Order: sequence, then structure tokens, then C-alpha cells
Amino acid sequence: MNFVPKSAFGWVVYFGRMQAGQTWRWQVPQDTPRSQNPNISIWLSGRVVATRDSDGVVTSTRVPGWFSQEQPNISAGDYTLTATEDTTWACITAGTNKNKLPDVSALRLNPGDSFTGGTKVLICYPYIKAVNVQSGFQATEQTYGLVFNNV
Repeated sequence: MNFVPKSAFGWVVYFGRMQAGQTWRWQVPQDTPRSQNPNISIWLSGRVVATRDSDGVVTSTRVPGWFSQEQPNISAGDYTLTATEDTTWACITAGTNKNKLPDVSALRLNPGDSFTGGTKVLICYPYIKAVNVQSGFQATEQTYGLVFNNV
């Protein structure tokens, strides 16, 4: 597993990669409302299954377009995330951003979909590029990213 930092609109965004079969252990010390989670992520390619270690329950399957802020609150416990395919995602952590997180929402566009102007967008897949969309953007292929609100 590796992480590459990039900058977008004054925020540090990490791009993570796991190969199929790799696992990542994650500990949540207490029940956490999604709004208080110190991380924001959007999954870009592949597939990761999150399993609660205490009972083996699959708590989420992370596939392209999965956005952390749209998920239920996080229950306390130890979790194992297993990549069932080569996987990439983008993550913003408060710890590397002066203990703050930006107001972001997910961008998901199918080929031919368009996005109107006047917004700051970090396109995360199929390429990485921070853009200030002035007059609109039309996707030519499946596109995932983050819309930076109030930045």
C-alpha cells in the first residue's frame, strides 16, 4: 500500500493504492458520527471489503464512487479492509491539514455528463487535476472527484 500527497486549493489530498489481496487494519476507539470523522475519502477504482474483526460482519464494500461522507456513522471496533482488486482512492485527513477538513462533496460523472462552471473541482479519476471550472466540463469517460465548496 502506498500514498502520494497532492495539493488542491490549499488542502493536502492523499492518493492511496492497494494491490489485490492486501489488507489494512483500522481501529475505531469509539462510536463516531460521520461528521466528526477526521478523514474524507472517495474510492476511484477497484474494490475493498471492510469487515468488523469482532464478528466478521462486512460493514461496507468500497467501489468506485463510494464517498465516506454519505455513509452511516462508524461503530467502535477493529476493522480489516481487504482489497479484492487493485484499488485506488483519494483521502483528505485533518491531521495533515491543520486539524481541519474542507467542505467537499463527491463528483461522479458518466461519459457525456456535464458539470456547470463556477466551482473548484479536484478530478481524481481518470487523471488527477485541480480545476476551477468556469464554463462547464463534460466527461469523456467515467470521472470521479471532489467538489470543494466555499473555498
